Amino acid sequence: MGDISVLLSTHLDTVGPWYASSLAVDGTLRGRGVVDAKGLAAAMVLAAERLGRGGGRGRGAVGLLLVCGEETDHGGMMAASALPLRPAYLLNGEPTTGAVGRSQKGMARYTLTARGVAGHSGTPAAGASATHALLAVGAALLAAPPLPPPSTLNVGTLSGGAAMNVIADAAAAGVMLRLAPGVSPAAATAALTAAVDAAVADWRVAEARRGGGVDGVTVAVTAGTANAGVAFVVPPRAAARPAGTIDVAYNTDVPYAARWLRAGAVLYGVGDIRVAHTADEAVGVAKMAAGVGGYVELVEELLGMAAAG
Repeated sequence: MGDISVLLSTHLDTVGPWYASSLAVDGTLRGRGVVDAKGLAAAMVLAAERLGRGGGRGRGAVGLLLVCGEETDHGGMMAASALPLRPAYLLNGEPTTGAVGRSQKGMARYTLTARGVAGHSGTPAAGASATHALLAVGAALLAAPPLPPPSTLNVGTLSGGAAMNVIADAAAAGVMLRLAPGVSPAAATAALTAAVDAAVADWRVAEARRGGGVDGVTVAVTAGTANAGVAFVVPPRAAARPAGTIDVAYNTDVPYAARWLRAGAVLYGVGDIRVAHTADEAVGVAKMAAGVGGYVELVEELLGMAAAG
């Protein structure tokens, strides 16, 4: 496997909720994953078949790697990184509206875990609410994000409490930071932790003023998977296409493949990220067909670049 020149790769997992795919009479393909990224996997398979039949004019071996876990913890690509793969280029598939990627933001996942003291909600001072603390922390982070733009913050999940009439003794939130170029995951963690600590301190004052208990409340920050931003390889001929190039605000599997790439990674795919993860995820069949040709052309150019050293 070590002599692969170009490795085509994308992911087969999707976010929920899942719903069936359909093809409309106007040639629009709808369904979870048609954009991000099962549709791109299908385009890569067809491109590989075309290249295998002689559609590719470059010289060198081409591989195809389809993984899972990109939407959660990148476990599929992490596992693949243990394989004896040494491709010159990784051609990664994500929706770029047909442009070639220049860069991606970094990403850091966190779990905020609040602990409190349970009690009867009719006597607020008898307990200390984990949900009240966590809601205040979330509001503070959204009002004053720990990192300036173009970094972004999203509170994606919230859970906690046992019942409406019980002071909650536990709550949790899933938070994702998208990191601007030059921001390291370590710096993001330090900034988020400081912001959470400050928000908890402010909440203690406000909660005590309204008669609620505050003793025993803690909010811990636990870091999950994280990676810095990536600069992609931009092949000259591909950059000259009408679609041009693009900087993407989302994360990809590329950082978890970087250690075994000899030359670098290219990002390309049809479809619009703005409809991914929505109830209106859709892409035209004609665009998907153009994406197949786009992958073939990119592989051909990368094969030439690999041969030239």
